[in-house]
Amino acid sequence: MAGTGRIVDNEMVEGLDVWYLRRTALWEMLNVYRETGKKNYVWWIYSFITYGFCFPIILSSLLGPFFVEKDLEGMTLTLLNPLTTVQMVVKFQLCLWTGLESQSKLLNLMKKDFLTCIPPEKKARAEEILRESGREATFVANIALFINLLTVNTWNIIPILRSEFFHESLGIKFFGKPSGHNKILGFWWPGDIDETPESQLIYIYEFGICSYVGLFITLIEALIAQNIIMLTAHLKVLIFLIREIKSTESCESELLT
Repeated sequence: MAGTGRIVDNEMVEGLDVWYLRRTALWEMLNVYRETGKKNYVWWIYSFITYGFCFPIILSSLLGPFFVEKDLEGMTLTLLNPLTTVQMVVKFQLCLWTGLESQSKLLNLMKKDFLTCIPPEKKARAEEILRESGREATFVANIALFINLLTVNTWNIIPILRSEFFHESLGIKFFGKPSGHNKILGFWWPGDIDETPESQLIYIYEFGICSYVGLFITLIEALIAQNIIMLTAHLKVLIFLIREIKSTESCESELLT
């Protein structure tokens, strides 16, 4: 992939914003790979967090069924909750590990000159089509980021809202009192996880992992969604050009007859 070159701002489709990639350094990572064909330090940091910090959750989910009560609810929580982490690991593997080169190439869809077959007299309409799709892609990414991150953060603070401090000291009982362990994720951990400081450490770990997993899945899905929308935009431009060619040929044939 080396030699493809970075994508600079003035090359991008008007109205298309990838701020979420810039803020998380994924944009720089992809551009470095496009330019040099090498993975930079950002890629290694994401790899370490993905495979290192998420490993305890996956291991716990594999061992959990042997230690939890053999009831449907307990088994379901033990097996299903970590699947989001597995999903994130798979997406990282497919998109940014084995698929890093493909993702880097797909960034070309964000360039306004991706199609080189547009006649000068048709560029105004083509740019208008791309501009509308660029704004749509930005809107979709923003909505996805807002909803997903709001959901994850709300889920993360549920144990706080169900804690003794809220339930007894503040008298806020709307969120109920947990029947079991007051945790973010409902699966097994070794040791007495209701004692201090184990419960606090587990909460901090689960909060960090849930935030990272939720953020990373959202980033990848937003990127994929924007690529699909921009691919559709370029197809719309091609359809427009084909229709114009057919219209011109039809007019010429009428003149000849």
